[in-house]
Order: sequence, then structure tokens, then C-alpha cells
Amino acid sequence: EQGEIQNLSGLAFYPITFPMIVGPGTIATLIIYAGHAKGIEQTLEIGGIVGVILLLLFAVLFFASFFGKVLSDTMRVIMTRLMGMILLAIAVEMMVAGCKVVLPGLA
Repeated sequence: EQGEIQNLSGLAFYPITFPMIVGPGTIATLIIYAGHAKGIEQTLEIGGIVGVILLLLFAVLFFASFFGKVLSDTMRVIMTRLMGMILLAIAVEMMVAGCKVVLPGLA
């Protein structure tokens, strides 16, 4: 029974993680940058950058279990809170940028 629980937790990782990695924000960003690309060179540059990011993402996910075993519980809490603050800062910046576009008088 314990083996079944471990298998289920391993399977649950993929559906939960995929929308966080390749979500609407990522797709929208790629569409915007591809729309601004002038010529095949810039399109290939964007493709190369996406490739590098995918390689880095692979490395992070590949070594995640190792770092999970090495880090203490306190360090995990600190990292979670730090990443949450970074995510909050990005969200606020996106909201401010959107408000500037929608309400140019505030800019």
C-alpha cells in the first residue's frame, strides 16, 4: 500500500507542475516576443533563448530531489517565502504596467 501512495504522489507532480511552468503567462510572452520579432534571425534568437531556458528548467527539475534532501526544513520555508515575495513583486509590476496602459493619466 505504501508503494501505491508513492506512485500516486509521483504522478500528481506532472499535472500540478505543468500549468505553473508553461502557463498562460509564458505562452502570452512568447506570442508577444514572436510578434515583435523582425525577420528570421530574431525569431531564431527567441527559439534559442527558449531552448536555453528549457535546458535550465530540465537541470533544475532533475536535481530538485537532491536539493530537497540536502536542504533543511527551515531553509525550505525560507526559500518558499523568498520565492513568494519575488512572485508578488513580479505580479505587482505587471499590474502597474497594465494600469499605465489602460489608464495613461496615471503614468
